[in-house]
This record gives sequence, C-alpha cells and structure tokens, in this order.
Amino acid sequence: MKYCKNCGHELKPNHKVCTNCGTKVEQKEDRIVTPIQNYEKTQKTFTDQYTNVSQQPKVQRQPMSKKTIILFSTVLGFIALLALAYFILGQQFSYNNSVTAITNAIQKDDAKQLSDLLKSGDAYLSEEEAKAYIAYNKAKGIDLKTSLLEAKKEIDNNESGTSITHDSGEVMNVAKDGKKYGIFDKYSFKVPQKEIYLSPGSDGILNYKVNDKSVAIETTMYEQVKLGNFVLGDYQFDAQKEIEDEKINGELVINMSESDVAVEKFDEDKIAEFQERSQERQELVQEEQEERRTIDTRSKDFLDTYMSKDRTDGYNDIEIGMDKTEVEQLLGDESDLVDPDNDNLLKYGNMGIEYKDDKVEQIYIIPNPYDVATKDEAEEAWQPNDWNGEMNGDSVQVIDNDRKGNNFAILIVYDDDDNIKYIFQQKQTKDDPWVE
Repeated sequence: MKYCKNCGHELKPNHKVCTNCGTKVEQKEDRIVTPIQNYEKTQKTFTDQYTNVSQQPKVQRQPMSKKTIILFSTVLGFIALLALAYFILGQQFSYNNSVTAITNAIQKDDAKQLSDLLKSGDAYLSEEEAKAYIAYNKAKGIDLKTSLLEAKKEIDNNESGTSITHDSGEVMNVAKDGKKYGIFDKYSFKVPQKEIYLSPGSDGILNYKVNDKSVAIETTMYEQVKLGNFVLGDYQFDAQKEIEDEKINGELVINMSESDVAVEKFDEDKIAEFQERSQERQELVQEEQEERRTIDTRSKDFLDTYMSKDRTDGYNDIEIGMDKTEVEQLLGDESDLVDPDNDNLLKYGNMGIEYKDDKVEQIYIIPNPYDVATKDEAEEAWQPNDWNGEMNGDSVQVIDNDRKGNNFAILIVYDDDDNIKYIFQQKQTKDDPWVE
C-alpha cells in the first residue's frame, strides 16, 4: 500500500497523481525475483537471503496530522515558558538581587523604593524613615553591599539570621523568611531602632510630627526627656516651641550618625526674648499666689474679710468644689500636710485645703508657725465664747454667728498647748452641738 508523500493520502495502484492534493506520484518499476532452483543444495546462502530481503518493498510511515503537530508544539512552548519563568523569578527573588535593589535605592536616594524593601520590627519603613536611613548610611560611609554579600553563607546557616555592623553598632539584621510561592527562598532585611532623648535648650512645649502623627513634649531646660524609639537614621523635623502663649518655629534634629541625643534648633534671640517675658509673667503669678496664701490672722483685714463675713463657699479666690489643678494655679504647690492623720488636708502658706476626689471640700486658715495666737489672745480678739468643747480629739471654740442673724459658725481649733491650730467656717445645722 502506498501513501502520498505530501499529504499522506492513500494511493491506489497505477495512480500517477494524488487524488487528494494533486502531487505527482513517483513510479517505481516492480522487480520480480525469480527463485533459483538448486537441486544439489537444500539451503539458501546468506547472500541469497539478504538479496531477497533487500528486494522486499519498504513500508512508508504515516505523517503526523496538523492537529498533533500543533498540540506537540504547544506543550513544548509551555514547558519552555515555565523554564523561562522559573529562571526570571529565581533571579528576581534571589538574595543577591535583593541586596542590589537595596544598595541601589540608597545610592540613588530613592526613599520610596527603599521603604518597600526594608522593615523595622514587623512593619515596612515609612518614606520618612527610609530617607533618614539613607542619610545615616551616607554620613557613616557604610559599604552595605559588600557586608551583605559576605554575610550570605552565615545567613543561610543561621535560622535567626545575622547582624550587619558598622563601628560596633548594628545597622541591619538579615534572616531567611520562608519561601516565595513555596519554591524560592525569601529574606527579610530589618533595620534596628534606638531610644532617643532630647536635651532641651529652653522650657516650653515642643511640637513636631513623625510619620504624619503630631507629638507634643513638655521640656525643661537642661533636663533630658525621652522622645521615644526611632528607626536608625538621621532625621530633621520641622518643629515649633511654645513658651507660655508665644510660639516660635524651628527644627528638631536627630543625627544618630553622631549621637543618640536629639537637639533643638530655634532662634536663640527670640527664645531669650520669650523667656524673659515668660519670667516676668511667672514672677507676677508667684506674687499673686503669695498674696493669696499669705494671711495675717492678727490683722484688721482678716477680721473684716473673714471673721465678720460668711466664707463657707470660698475665700481668697478659692471656692468649694474647685478642682485641685485650679487651686494650685492660684496658690502654687502644697508645702506640707496640715494634719499628719489626714492625707487630704494640704497646706498652701496660711491656707489649708481639704480635698475629696481632688475637689475642694473645706478651706482652713492656718496661723504663721512663728507667730501663733494663743487661746487667750483669740478670746480677747474674737470672743469665741458661744461654745467650748472637743471635736476629733481637739479643743474647739465656736463663734455662733446664727445668733447674729447668719447661718454659719466659725470654729477655732487648738492644739495641746492651747495655740491656734487652724480656723474654719461651716454652714450651721440643727445637729451642731452648740445649737440649742
């Protein structure tokens, strides 16, 4: 049986042209082999056998169809694409390629690119942090690429990775971080953080922004204050200093390439001017505080403003129910306890303030310790003879102003030596022991 060598169509005997595609059919002369009779030999020679075999017609193979060829080509192409993809991805996710990408970003000051490559903790760097890290590397002259490439073997053999150091300080930690697509080794490149303190040049409130978050730090001149943990780098933040009601613009500089202590940069002349005005205001406040908290119990002013008037709701700008913070703005800080057995009764000069839940509950007048009035002197000056008795273990005399048409009483409390311990007023009730 014959087939067309062009299209593979079956050819019938004596056809000179393929009926399917029209290709001319080669005509071969049939050879007839006549057997040679040899009555003297009963077997054919090897040459005779070979001659007969070679003269047998050849069987032609059927060519592959177009569909088979296309399928075969598609499979080969897909395998080639897989091999190419594996090669490309292997290069892309390789350790060396990552190192090159990082060092190129540093060299080109490409903070955006670097922020996608480096982490600190579990978070990628912000562009601000990446910019600071670039500045740090350039200021220190770090050959990061060489150090990273040299550390490759150690990284592969150590599950916790390895630290890249410069001048005895860590600048990066590199470790294996699982697999990408379950095939390629993945690496994490992490930048350490440092705890930063500020040595302020003035009192006030320092305002600045880190990663778009506003920060306010109260500062006292020459007293270091913690700013927090920052990703390794050299930073320069726009800042503002508030001194009382004054505001001045400047910078907050953190150069870890030089020091772990941050510095402020503001116009020194303006700062001095603001501080002078602030000092004047502070002195005025202190004078007013001193005036409020200084009370002469022997004076006519005290007799007129306290002993002769209802002060059960407040005295010298301090009011019942006022918050402790407001009190200390008006009187300054407390200096001592009035009564060792009462932690809520605090002394502010000649005023004693008793608090409940940090609110003013009672106001007391405390004589000067160097000029304490005695019981005899109090009786002579104020005639507190409406009632004599004891309260909470202390000797007490009462001026019952209710008899004078007022609904309050003045209580004078004495110590064991009959010296005035303190004086206070209270609303009078029917349950008071001096009320008949």
